[in-house]
Formats: sequence, structure tokens, C-alpha cells
Amino acid sequence: MATTEPKKVVLAIDSLKGCLSAAEAEAAKLNLYSDPESKILTETAAKLFGVSPSQMLMTNGSDEILNFAFMAFCDTNRPVVFPSVTYGFYPVFAKLNNIPSVIFSISFACN
Repeated sequence: MATTEPKKVVLAIDSLKGCLSAAEAEAAKLNLYSDPESKILTETAAKLFGVSPSQMLMTNGSDEILNFAFMAFCDTNRPVVFPSVTYGFYPVFAKLNNIPSVIFSISFACN
């Protein structure tokens, strides 16, 4: 007596293979990283603000632009200066870029 179980298994495997093929095809279209120059975004923002694309700088978040600022404006002869109550990455950027830092205290007078 023959059963229909083998057909169901074959159909399930064929269906799974089809899903896997479709998933692989879609995954192949994905880029692991976005455009590092953010060309479309840069051009669009420049047009919106009425400036040249060369006047725009797109980064991967505020930490990256802050690190660029440390590298551009500070060095061993020009230390970075920031208050003791500050953004926690200022000391990290200073150390990462071998930049001396001057940390000052802020006091508030309450009347």
C-alpha cells in the first residue's frame, strides 16, 4: 500500500528550495555598506541649502565628525580644551589622536 507522504515531503523541499533561491536573489541585491561618499545625499542637501556639494560633509554620526574636528583643529601644540562635565568621548578622541587635553571645572553659583 503506497502512501502520499513522499510527495508531500518532495513538495515541501521544492517549496523550501524556491524560498531559499528567492531569498538568495534578494540578498545579492543588498550592499553591505552604503556609499561612503553619500553622493546622492550630499548633492541633494547641497541643492536644498544652496551650496556646493564640496561644502557638505556627511558622516556616520556625530562621533565621526567630532573626531574629524579633533584631527583638524588640535595637535600636540594645540591641545583640546573642554569642561570636566562634558561629553564622554572628548577624552577618548584626545587620547586616540595623541592630543593633549586641558580640562577645566565649571562652578555654578545659585542665589
